[in-house]
Amino acid sequence: MATLTSLAPGTPLVAAPARRARPALWRLAAVTLIWATSLFVLALWVSGAGIQSLLAFDGDSLTTLGRLTGLVSANLLLYQVLLMARVPVFERGFGRDGITRLHRLVGFWSFWLLMAHLVLITFGYAITSSTNVLVQAWDFVWNYPGMLLATAGTGLLILVVVTSIRRSRRRLRRRGARRGGRDRRPHRRAPGAPPRRTSRAVLHLAVPGRAGMVARTPVLAGGRPDRG
Repeated sequence: MATLTSLAPGTPLVAAPARRARPALWRLAAVTLIWATSLFVLALWVSGAGIQSLLAFDGDSLTTLGRLTGLVSANLLLYQVLLMARVPVFERGFGRDGITRLHRLVGFWSFWLLMAHLVLITFGYAITSSTNVLVQAWDFVWNYPGMLLATAGTGLLILVVVTSIRRSRRRLRRRGARRGGRDRRPHRRAPGAPPRRTSRAVLHLAVPGRAGMVARTPVLAGGRPDRG
């Protein structure tokens, strides 16, 4: 006979589905925020005659591509900081493992887009002014306001990335060496410990007059049959 369980007045019957829907809502909010800032950055580039300069196919094309890569890199660097700070909208939307993967991906693209920004801007200005690339880079550093501080910050960022890559490779090598050492370590039985039965082998015995007789004998870890 079925037993009826009484529910307290006002107990919600959809608590479990609501709980399951919360991570999806947080993830939607996080993705929406990322897309909103990315589209805002793209709108800034378009409003600054980015498409017209891109279709000029001259030095201005490289310059406007440099501006676009710089804007996207700055946006990704902002998210790099927010992911490191574990802002609730990202932590609840992507989880800790998801934040770790995103942090690695965002760091990779923000760094290389920043390098592309520096190269494209320098070459674009050099082509437009018909000067040498190195002379243009020197002019950027010494004659443009705020460029000394930006150069120092870029150098520190490159130093951080290089040291992080070296530490990661060293850690991976140590982990691989430890894993390889565990795989090559012989499996020894402790003194006085009874032998373990790890498998059973089927021995086909050729007995005169009883061809095809099969004896099932347990075999020990060392390959010797168990006489007991």
